[in-house]
Amino acid sequence: MALGNGNLRRKAAPSNRRVVVLVVPPVDEFDLVCPIQVFSAANRLAGKSIYSVEIATNRKKLKVQGEGGLLSFLAQTHYKGLKRGFDSLLLVCGLGTRNVRHPALFAWLRRVAPSVRRLGSVCVGSFLLAEAGLLNGKRATSHWRFSKELDIPQ
Repeated sequence: MALGNGNLRRKAAPSNRRVVVLVVPPVDEFDLVCPIQVFSAANRLAGKSIYSVEIATNRKKLKVQGEGGLLSFLAQTHYKGLKRGFDSLLLVCGLGTRNVRHPALFAWLRRVAPSVRRLGSVCVGSFLLAEAGLLNGKRATSHWRFSKELDIPQ
């Protein structure tokens, strides 16, 4: 914080925050598209680029299949190809991939988590964060339909 003219002011935020959306396909299309649209809308409403969004996947092929089978997306990179220095990491999966066991991905998430300002997931992506051990001792949420499976008190 900086003082100026006797008023307390916050330092200006960086003009561009790098957001990585990490998808574990097949992904729920809604859960992938909506957060990306939110960042896009924030940029549009601000009249400048505040967020840059990158899509990464845990699959060797960059084609990300949607769970509904009607849409597919193209990730920009594999998660291991991401350069450090991103501000936020958002994990997105599908109902069928919420119980995936991917030790290399979980190890990578544990290594990266301390260096990002924000770590989150959409809906049942919380299952993967839990499996990686990143929710231990923390409050978490998921879709109410899966709260017992995630062992969240209702």
